[in-house]
Amino acid sequence: MSVLAVTATPSFAERGDIYGGIGYGMNTFDGGVRAFSGYTINDQFKLSGKKADIGVEITYIDLGSTSPWSGVTVTEKNLGATAVGSIEVLPNTRAFVRVGFGQAQGDIKYAGFAAFNESKTGMVPILGVGATYALDKNFGVRADFERMTGMYESAMSLSASTFLKF
Repeated sequence: MSVLAVTATPSFAERGDIYGGIGYGMNTFDGGVRAFSGYTINDQFKLSGKKADIGVEITYIDLGSTSPWSGVTVTEKNLGATAVGSIEVLPNTRAFVRVGFGQAQGDIKYAGFAAFNESKTGMVPILGVGATYALDKNFGVRADFERMTGMYESAMSLSASTFLKF
């Protein structure tokens, strides 16, 4: 039994099923760090003759504290889990869609008006689209557009990242 586990490990590692990345994301107010990690569950099927895959991804976004208006400070963070589907659209280029949920935290503080400060935490749906470009077998760049609804109305973010496959 242990022999099978040892022989399966190199094959698993060679496929590049696990990936991670870091980048910069921004929304209406400001920008901040975006980090993600994912796992490709199945990359062995075709959709309309193109190579396609499905996987799962965990994303963390910290947009930090911003001051969109004088005397107002907004802090935003989100930890999300999504299902990801992607399809090859050109050589080394893939388009993807993400659907899932995130635990979002948002704080609004008004200087001199502490009674009006707000803090909300809750589950929000996440919808996203994007594209990746592989610079080589294990390294690439990607762009994401994401929409989260449910906290303070809705938030949209745009991010650029680099990723590495393991």
